[in-house]
Amino acid sequence: MMQTTVYDPLERYKNEYCDLFLKNAQEAFDELFKQAKIDKEKNQSLCLEIFNQSNERDSLATSRSHWGLWRIICGILAVGSALIWPITEQTTPGIIGLVAAGALLFYILAFLNKTIHQLDGKIQSLEADIQKKKEEALQIMQPLNDLFGWDIPAKLIQKTVPNLEFDPFFTQTRLAELENEFGYDGSLNENSSILFAQSGEINGNPFVVADSKTFKMGCKTYTGRRTISWYASSIGPNGKRQMVRRSQVLTASITKPYPEYSNVGFVLYGNDAAPHLEFTRNRSQLTDDGFLQNFRRKKKLKELKKFSQNLKDESQYTLMNNHEFETLFETKDRTDEVEYRLLFTALAQKQMLSLIKDKTLSYGDDFVFFKQKKINAIFPRHLTGSTLDTNPTQFADYDFNRCKRNFVRLNQEYFRSVYFAMAPLLAIPLYQQMRTRKNIYADSQKKSSSWEWESLANYLGEAQFQHAQCVTDNILKTTLKKEMPSGKSAIDVTAFGFRGEPRTERVQVFGGDGRYHSVPVQWIEYLPVSKTTTMIIEEKEEMNQGLVCKYLPESANTICRRGIFARI
Repeated sequence: MMQTTVYDPLERYKNEYCDLFLKNAQEAFDELFKQAKIDKEKNQSLCLEIFNQSNERDSLATSRSHWGLWRIICGILAVGSALIWPITEQTTPGIIGLVAAGALLFYILAFLNKTIHQLDGKIQSLEADIQKKKEEALQIMQPLNDLFGWDIPAKLIQKTVPNLEFDPFFTQTRLAELENEFGYDGSLNENSSILFAQSGEINGNPFVVADSKTFKMGCKTYTGRRTISWYASSIGPNGKRQMVRRSQVLTASITKPYPEYSNVGFVLYGNDAAPHLEFTRNRSQLTDDGFLQNFRRKKKLKELKKFSQNLKDESQYTLMNNHEFETLFETKDRTDEVEYRLLFTALAQKQMLSLIKDKTLSYGDDFVFFKQKKINAIFPRHLTGSTLDTNPTQFADYDFNRCKRNFVRLNQEYFRSVYFAMAPLLAIPLYQQMRTRKNIYADSQKKSSSWEWESLANYLGEAQFQHAQCVTDNILKTTLKKEMPSGKSAIDVTAFGFRGEPRTERVQVFGGDGRYHSVPVQWIEYLPVSKTTTMIIEEKEEMNQGLVCKYLPESANTICRRGIFARI
């Protein structure tokens, strides 16, 4: 397929890719529909009946709720009327109360209960009929649902943006390329576990878009309390001295280590351009309009000018003429001014600013950008909140019309999320002009990488691997145990977590009685635990299609995912 350079990724998305992707998604669904050969009209007729019956059920449920509330009110009134007899000294009101209570009780038993019972019966009958029709509609849709594969979003993106190519899964070849040719040191995967990874290349240069679960040892504050009391001498209202009992709640706090977990989405990219350059770019938070933001931008520019003029500092930082770019794409720690200017030409600056300042199509200034020689890492905030998992079950439905809407919508959301996560890289023309070597590790092209193993283990679920005493989340890490002659691989999955031990620490607190008191503070000490479990995997690219996986049903310890079969 002919590759074209994506100049001005924001404008290309607006004027070309957005509409083209929509067209491709609709055509892809229509093609799957033709292959499935399902009875669309019958399905739509059933779904219309389901819709009407669901509305009828909801209406009856509302009516039932109102009648139920009225029954409660009548019951309260009946009890209240009956209580008039024992609390009144007059006979007539008491008799009236008893008669009213009896009438209300008869009304409840003879009419309300019967009405509510009839409504319950109708609702249950409708529920059963709706469920039966849903199953029938799902059976009609099953051939189409079976055709949804893990690779659909990637294929649609690749068809829309030809210079983005995606791998069936993250292979050892791709990981070795990033490590050996571009110097990736594995730091992004330290203290973390990959939840999902989609690898590929941009004009021949490798990338991976990933979602990971990260761990760090943070802190938690625990609080304890103790009430003390004492007697103090004071002057009473009569002017005489007297002893008064006083009390005080003493509070003590301690801070202890606490394991914290969070999800982080990122893009890792290798490119030979500017091979010695390193820099860090954080979110500027200076893109909003208004007087205050203008003031902050001017203050930041003044700070950068001062930093640039500081000859005593070891930094070689030299401010470029485009002050807006320097302010919004601040990289004071850059290590090579010549390579920085080769990378960020006037065109690159213009395109990067368009991305950062946009508030309509893209996600704006939401990314952190690291460059470490030939390795680039982008951390877009929106990617952390996005669902990168391309599980085809999210497309499956019993309703044809809703299935098509969801298919198009979910793929559009995926495309927008992934495209603008990579847009800062596409905004740099030099990156797209550089080509890397190809097919350097052909013997491992079809073998999945450790990132994919972690993703599979996480998909199976932490509960399958965690230590029996673990009370926290787990970080799942994998290593190759052995390769089998059959082509299968044995993978050791180690779950790292913590067990909790209750502790009590006593803190001395000065009280109002003039003495120190020991306040107990209960806290949890988290001690590391781990457990290793063997997982067997086998790579088969044809499994990427949902139809094949249909005959390999998933269970608690067996999955078929993105062309890889795994079991424990």
